[in-house]
Amino acid sequence: MNLSRTLSILLISFWFAASLIGGALGIFNEPGKPPVMLAGFIVVPIAGFIVAYFISSSFCSFSQSIDLKLLVVLHLWRFVGLGFIIGWLVGVLPAGFSLPEGLGDIIAVAGALVLFTVFRKGKAPKG
Repeated sequence: MNLSRTLSILLISFWFAASLIGGALGIFNEPGKPPVMLAGFIVVPIAGFIVAYFISSSFCSFSQSIDLKLLVVLHLWRFVGLGFIIGWLVGVLPAGFSLPEGLGDIIAVAGALVLFTVFRKGKAPKG
């Protein structure tokens, strides 16, 4: 197995586990304080990807070899956004959370469906 692929899988698994544990422990919910931990869990993986992409030719090659259909299909779970909207409509979730999160997820899944259809028809640009 490619070293870049193996390291990517390990790092994503570690990040996912740390996110679950952090959420369960409440480290992301600190009312009255800047969301530093939450920002870190968002910014560090993105920055890490960008740095690895530009300094490692192996990682760059690996990331370019990932099937775009797979990346698009991974967004289909975002139908969960409908649940946020329903939660707001029945009064169990606040509008300040439900509307931006729910509508953002719905927009993302609609875009993923359009892209997936384009990919399946073989009409997507090859880069």
